[in-house]
Amino acid sequence: MKTGETPSTRLYIRTVPPGAEIAVDGKPLGRSDELLIVPPGVRSVTVELDGYTPAVRQVEVRSGWIERLTVRLNPSRVTGSQRPSAREQNGHGSTSCGAEVRVGYVNDTSEKKWSLAGTGHFVRFHRPASGNTVIAVELYAARYGSPQPPAKDFFVFLLDQRQQVIGKFAFPYEQIDRGDLQWHRLAVPPTKVPEAFGVALSFDPQQTRGVFLGLDKGVAESHSYTGLPDKGFVTLEEPGDWMVRVVLADSTAGRPASQ
Repeated sequence: MKTGETPSTRLYIRTVPPGAEIAVDGKPLGRSDELLIVPPGVRSVTVELDGYTPAVRQVEVRSGWIERLTVRLNPSRVTGSQRPSAREQNGHGSTSCGAEVRVGYVNDTSEKKWSLAGTGHFVRFHRPASGNTVIAVELYAARYGSPQPPAKDFFVFLLDQRQQVIGKFAFPYEQIDRGDLQWHRLAVPPTKVPEAFGVALSFDPQQTRGVFLGLDKGVAESHSYTGLPDKGFVTLEEPGDWMVRVVLADSTAGRPASQ
């Protein structure tokens, strides 16, 4: 929304549920739902509410405009007075440390779904200061094909800002449920990432197997591409973001993963 009444640049943040603590670029600014005065540019918004997993979103705030951001928080098994143990087993048998921070650009609504033959999905991210180690990747996805999961793996890649692979992880197709799209959490060995990084997915679909990945078209800016690390990446033809999120933690256990 363009606002000519004032030169102030403002950001309206709504959370579901409301009442979450809001920080912009690490500076606490109040609780949702709230209209905030912020500098123009790409801002990192952190929202936290007891009983819910903290969420981080990046939003581009344009000078003289009111930008609107809605964040739907996911219930957590721990509250603000409870923290995960210092060493928590993940699905790969590795450990992670510290509180989790989820980073993503999408909500829980998918306008489209895609299966890409001969290529893959890629989303670029900027991590917050409060998390330097990826411990999981979340996909809003559904498997299709034969009811029995194929004896086949798909691959998740972590890439640095130069799109060089810093982690490659194999997951069996049975990790993705068949049927309706839903969120799936894929735990990875704790892997430190730079401030700018990306996640690429290779499902290698065939006639009898494949994975649909959701596409959220309600984003202000696209961070998504098609392609694979060995072939390069191409911007999406239509605005939207692949429904992929990353879960980070601060951890001295984080390490580059073997490829």
